[in-house]
Amino acid sequence: MKRNTSAFQIWIHTYALKRKVKPNAVTDVKTQRGALIKIQDEHGHDGYSDLCPWPSLGDATLDEELASQGPLYQRAIELALTDLQARKDKKVLVTSTPVKNNILVSDFRELKGDFDFSQVTVKIKGNEHVYDFAQFLIENVQRFKKIRIDFNNCISDSLFSEFINLLSADVLAKIEYIEDPFFFQRDQWNQHSAKVKLFLDWKQTEDQSWPNRIWKPSREEKINSQEFSITSSMEHPVGLVHGLHYAQMYPEKTHGFLTLPEFDETDFKNTFLIDGDLLTYTSDGYGIGFTSVLSKLNWMPVFDGDNFLLCNHRASAQEKVDLFNIKRLFSQKISNKDFVLIPSSGSTQSSQESVKVIALTTQALINSAQRVNQEFRIGEKSVWGCVLPLFHVGGLGILMRANAVGASTFYTSWENFSPVWLNENRITHLSLVPTQIFEIVQKKWQAPAFLETVFVGGAELNLELAMKAKELGWPLVQTFGMTETASMIAVKKDMQSEYFETLPGVEVQAGNNFLKIKSDSNASYILKLNLQSQELVCEKLSDWITTKDQVEVSGRKFKFLQRESDFTKIKGEGVSLPELRQVLLKQDLNPLVATICDMPDARDGAKLVLVVTPGQNVNEILSQFNAQVRPYEKIYNWIEVAEFPVTDLGKIKYTLLKEQLKDQHVKKLQS
Repeated sequence: MKRNTSAFQIWIHTYALKRKVKPNAVTDVKTQRGALIKIQDEHGHDGYSDLCPWPSLGDATLDEELASQGPLYQRAIELALTDLQARKDKKVLVTSTPVKNNILVSDFRELKGDFDFSQVTVKIKGNEHVYDFAQFLIENVQRFKKIRIDFNNCISDSLFSEFINLLSADVLAKIEYIEDPFFFQRDQWNQHSAKVKLFLDWKQTEDQSWPNRIWKPSREEKINSQEFSITSSMEHPVGLVHGLHYAQMYPEKTHGFLTLPEFDETDFKNTFLIDGDLLTYTSDGYGIGFTSVLSKLNWMPVFDGDNFLLCNHRASAQEKVDLFNIKRLFSQKISNKDFVLIPSSGSTQSSQESVKVIALTTQALINSAQRVNQEFRIGEKSVWGCVLPLFHVGGLGILMRANAVGASTFYTSWENFSPVWLNENRITHLSLVPTQIFEIVQKKWQAPAFLETVFVGGAELNLELAMKAKELGWPLVQTFGMTETASMIAVKKDMQSEYFETLPGVEVQAGNNFLKIKSDSNASYILKLNLQSQELVCEKLSDWITTKDQVEVSGRKFKFLQRESDFTKIKGEGVSLPELRQVLLKQDLNPLVATICDMPDARDGAKLVLVVTPGQNVNEILSQFNAQVRPYEKIYNWIEVAEFPVTDLGKIKYTLLKEQLKDQHVKKLQS
């Protein structure tokens, strides 16, 4: 029965675990595809679980299971809700008490030399080589204490009969049970049970009455059976820990969770300790733990028709409460269907109001995706690489474009991004921000030949930086857009041009010189929460969105003149802060270690200040800068801060930075 999840938001993170050896006799595939599930309640509390199907053993594929929300998906939701409640109650589901397990042997032929399992229980994966297997067990029977065997239904009834008849009495005495020798047939299984105990894995039959069962908690809730053995399903460590939660309820039993050595190293394995047949897990946070590593993953929202809030996992508990209150009030008063609510990365919370939240219809997001796909001929064979967060419109736009045409998408963190990753996955399209382009140029990374387009947005791209990236082969396209337009609405393919050109279906005007945008991807509402009254502040947007950018428009093309917040006056002279920041960046400085701000000045109206992070050569920076600017633009004051406040895309929050500078000591340039 499907669980009603309408009160929750669901996210997924797909993965591909790499095995060191083949998992069983049925398949040679060493890559296990699955998805981690995150479920989020209306207060912003999260819970996690694992969905790890085995198509080679009869499960639906991952894509089929997600689309149909089948039994494995439903079990994953149940476990995620258990984790959510534990985190909410600040309870740990798995303690540091060691869990006793059988030692796993994937192939008996790998056991060579003087191995000794006389003090532990061993589980051996069987295969069709039953004569060799029987001979191996007979010759080495004294080396074992207890033996479990799993054939994964890879042999026939008759071949299994031969195997059993080959075994000596002392081997049979040490066999605790044999799991799934061949597909379940009650009469035949009853006959073999006279010689050896048979255990049934749940997935192969609707008949649940066999007395001896394998219980895999990540796949099935508590079973009713005379005798059972609790094991993993060789799943992701997240699913394994959910299994350990149940295993610790039966400390007298020997379980089957030593599957971690079968896989290559991942960040999730660092919290486990294996000592012989004992497995110890140290929880990081409440619930099943893994709090730190789970927070670093890229999570894809699952849109099911209800309103969906994209919430930064790094938001504070109170910020999450405020954002979910906005969602609740919007759903009650405006609409409860088909809207995606996205907090604006450039806005900050005040003492009176929450951050700004943009309400976009799902159709607006689809329209934006189709527009980009049409312009750049992105299709089913395209391959997207995503290093942008999916709770931001930039990352969400990638997901929507890929889904619209059935293109593949690969996700990674910026820390793990490299040309090697691009080559491994044959990435054709990327979206990056200027700070990432800066790092690419600094590292002198050459772009792969098959990379077709790199969209660069989120902040202004320095021309010299762009040209250096182009020399390294990076096919840059500068973009302009905002959350209110569901991502990009205009592009600049020629880096040296001053003009952006709108994408198909987008209209622009200059109303009183300010940029006005009309498109079928425009947002419908801007939302805020009054923090005093807890009432929703809702602004319904017109067909045209007016920005704070002053522009010059020529047909479908426009160029920026200045932003109101980027313009200041010093001694009566107009000064453009973006232009001065571009001069500064000509020194090959990382945009996040040095910038320019204006501060009030009683005599001159305003003064310019260099803001740097620790370790910068201020005298050298200002010496080069002052040699290139007008007299009234020269800078002689500077302030050092620990780091710049930035958005999730690495764009400096200048309003917040200037607030922080008010209480900082201003230093003078030494002559």
